[in-house]
Amino acid sequence: MSLVLIIRGQPVSKKNQMQMARTKTGRFFPVPSPAYRKWLASAKKQVAPQVEHEKGLPIDYPVHLQILAYRHTKRNIDLSNIYAAVEDMLQATGVLKNDSQVQSHDGSRKYLGVPMENARVVIIIRRYEEPE
Repeated sequence: MSLVLIIRGQPVSKKNQMQMARTKTGRFFPVPSPAYRKWLASAKKQVAPQVEHEKGLPIDYPVHLQILAYRHTKRNIDLSNIYAAVEDMLQATGVLKNDSQVQSHDGSRKYLGVPMENARVVIIIRRYEEPE
């Protein structure tokens, strides 16, 4: 059994554009970029209706994630940074109990230069089966 989620819009990296903010005591800490925060807000709105009738959420067992990232821009970004954004979003939306449950990303791909109206992230979540 698998759960398929589709997030429309340009996939973004969580880590490439981190900004630094300062606490009241003067210490610095990283803050996700405005582009990531905008993507996360949009993703949350799109995920909610896709999982509203799903039973057994949040998922609390080891999973395999296949992430297909279709980006409008041809600017290359690390697929691992897209993984981080998607995994954090899945935890924030209550699909996964904890993003540390992800055991593999086999079959994940990024596609660059797709038409803007086709920019999206397709997320396929399956129970992770230990190889024999």
